[in-house]
Amino acid sequence: MRKRILAMIIDYFILLLFLEIIIYLYSYFNNIDPLFLHNDIEIVIALLMLTLKDLIFKNKSIGKKIMGIEVRYNDNKIPSFPILILRNITVIIWPIECLLILLKKNRIGDIIFKTKIVLTDNVNNISN
Repeated sequence: MRKRILAMIIDYFILLLFLEIIIYLYSYFNNIDPLFLHNDIEIVIALLMLTLKDLIFKNKSIGKKIMGIEVRYNDNKIPSFPILILRNITVIIWPIECLLILLKKNRIGDIIFKTKIVLTDNVNNISN
């Protein structure tokens, strides 16, 4: 469970860094104060990045890759791309998701789509 939380923190840090770079570059080239750019477009980009993050390394985000974990179905098969995207839509309610990981070891997306997080090397469920 600790690896999963650390992977989430890494993914959010990368997301924030990426968004700040985009905002800085956009503001620099358009001669706009970057403080005025934090708006709905940034939220849309962030949500897109969060829902697509597990596609970067087939079934892992950058944080999961660093922590040596990946997404699998409960029967240990690799989920399809649509499932990897759909299971991440629930990150919109990330405080509840974090609480569920701490209490139940699974996010809402994992429960709905019957997925789990496993160690990359041996396909064992890390929440057990």
